[in-house]
Amino acid sequence: MLLRSTLAGADEEFERGTPLRWPAWRTGHVLLAVLAVATALVLTGLRAPETFGAQALARNTLGWIGLVAGATALLGARLAWLPAFGYGCVVYVAAPRDAGVFVALWAWPVQPSTAAASWVAAGGVLALGLAGYACCGSAVGRRLLLSSATI
Repeated sequence: MLLRSTLAGADEEFERGTPLRWPAWRTGHVLLAVLAVATALVLTGLRAPETFGAQALARNTLGWIGLVAGATALLGARLAWLPAFGYGCVVYVAAPRDAGVFVALWAWPVQPSTAAASWVAAGGVLALGLAGYACCGSAVGRRLLLSSATI
């Protein structure tokens, strides 16, 4: 949730007017956020591994940041928290706790860290979100252009 406010600038024209390679900067920004947040959570999880599980915290960090980055590319930074929050609520309420492969793929946040499919799902979400955000950036400018064209 805190990351989403850093995923878009104040004005999209600033981005287009610079000679920087923005996809590389965007990718580095998200990967740095993954590293910082995952490190902090893993260190916290190591303090009481029977309660938190450091590996599961690292896996969930990968997936959640990927989900927020992808949502930023689709919805803009202001609404990027919404899909992650909605998906998280549904998974924590409705997901069964068994370790089947299909369940581990769609309910990766609540699976034990030993479920390999949950790591694949979280890594896939990170890869897709990172690719979308690195390629397209925040959707704020595109959304504003579309809404002003319909007025």
